[in-house]
Amino acid sequence: MKRLTGIGASRGVAIGKVHFIDNVVKRVECDTVVDTVLEMERFEEARLKAIEMLEELHQKAKNTVGPEESIIFEIHQLLLRDNDYVNSVHELIAKSHYSAAYAAQQTGERFAQMFSAMEDAYLRERSADMIDISSRVVRLLQGEAAYDVSQIKGQIIIAAKDLLPSETIQLDRDRVLGFVTSGGSQVSHSSILARTMGIPSVIGLGDQLAELVDGDMIVLDGFNGVLIANPPDKLLKDYSHGMKNKMQMLVNIIAKPNILLLDEPLTSLDVVVAEEMKQILRGLKKDRIIIVSTHIMDLALDLCDEIVLLNHGVLTEVDKTDMD
Repeated sequence: MKRLTGIGASRGVAIGKVHFIDNVVKRVECDTVVDTVLEMERFEEARLKAIEMLEELHQKAKNTVGPEESIIFEIHQLLLRDNDYVNSVHELIAKSHYSAAYAAQQTGERFAQMFSAMEDAYLRERSADMIDISSRVVRLLQGEAAYDVSQIKGQIIIAAKDLLPSETIQLDRDRVLGFVTSGGSQVSHSSILARTMGIPSVIGLGDQLAELVDGDMIVLDGFNGVLIANPPDKLLKDYSHGMKNKMQMLVNIIAKPNILLLDEPLTSLDVVVAEEMKQILRGLKKDRIIIVSTHIMDLALDLCDEIVLLNHGVLTEVDKTDMD
């Protein structure tokens, strides 16, 4: 068993096999061209195509995470239209005769370094946005397909150096149980999207990520920023029942639905947590309907205003006063 410590970027617990993805854009070697006009045309074609792809992602994101969080893909489009960015690429092609791909890579890295040097933590993380948009343009110029995270098979936990916002938004929640990265931060757009999408994640593992092997069974604890690789059966069972039940209860409560349906809500919770959860439920039932399914009559008497017994498909109302 190995315990790795990082940063909990998105709360939740995931248990599954880790799968490493190679989503790093291959570096472009310094290359020069003779026909700079043609090379500028190639860059413009790729840039406009990238903007078109980002608009498609923007529309998908609006349906997935809402208009507020999806705005990142509008920002990416604006960055690709920014005169400073475009003119910088054009200048490198015109004056240095660099290929469009190399010029786009160099410009993206230069702008990313500018953001990384800023004091504000949020602005520092915008360096990832510059890498994201430049990588998209470079891939188009090189004829390389981006790693298609939407085609992941089975239920797995993704491991990568980092995830770009454009990759995070395409994660299928039914297949991707969570993700872990060596880099990243809590204020990156990928982390923000993960929280909105409800995908548990631990980031900032650094060199510790190399201690994992593809196919390792891991417990990802996004609450505490901890990974446990190849856990013993007992620990796995504890996380599977106790922690998952707590997590589901908290998710249900935070969602604040008008009607809350709970099946055996205190199962696998220790005595202290169970009592705290009952106090929370007592407070919630003042302004919403809570329906509890349980075989424990003491719990029903303690929490419920009305009790109905299901016996051989027949519902029978119980008078609580007769049971006191």
